[in-house]
Amino acid sequence: MNRERPQSHRDANLVDEFWNLQNQESNVDVNEFPDGPLSDPVEIELAVSTEAFSRARQQLGSTEFGRFLARYYALKWNSRETFREFVKTRFIPEHVTSKGPAGRTYYLAILKHILKPETVDSLFDAGASIRIRRRRLTAIVDWPYLDDVRLCDFKPDHARSVVSAALDMGYSVQTVKHIRNVIGTIITHATKRGCFFGDNPAFQVPLPKMIQKAQKI
Repeated sequence: MNRERPQSHRDANLVDEFWNLQNQESNVDVNEFPDGPLSDPVEIELAVSTEAFSRARQQLGSTEFGRFLARYYALKWNSRETFREFVKTRFIPEHVTSKGPAGRTYYLAILKHILKPETVDSLFDAGASIRIRRRRLTAIVDWPYLDDVRLCDFKPDHARSVVSAALDMGYSVQTVKHIRNVIGTIITHATKRGCFFGDNPAFQVPLPKMIQKAQKI
């Protein structure tokens, strides 16, 4: 089954080439190689990529193929960044630092429920322009932090695990909504930067309804 292509990107031609090759990879049968079926993920990816690249070179020509290959690997590498790496190198510098003090404080607080608190503190401490006074938190045992989750592997279940952990911890639905929405904002930014493709998994996770307290008369 072909992977869903993104609907838009600043470089439409590059995305077309990238997704065409990705779809060619997904259509290669790893059980039909001369030396027998492959099982190791690294071997499978190498064999599949080699087969797909061979097809792409025939279609594009050697000069165009070399240019395409450099772009392809750039997209491939970006899509494999972990949440920690992306938040450090792209999300904080490009998104969080554009906010005022209140916005920065908000992201600092919410990110500590998405990445390990120690990770978040180190990322904010790295930039003098976004140092904020705050209460130090420590990581919660068994909390499903997303530090090492690769963007290309991110699924609704990852966001659902964080949401469930927060609800189990007794967080209010409003706080849990903020946590889910920040995860979604990170993925939206990753999509704009060509580091994630497809629908945003975070926004596929429903939240329980908020119960409005009856006003006293």
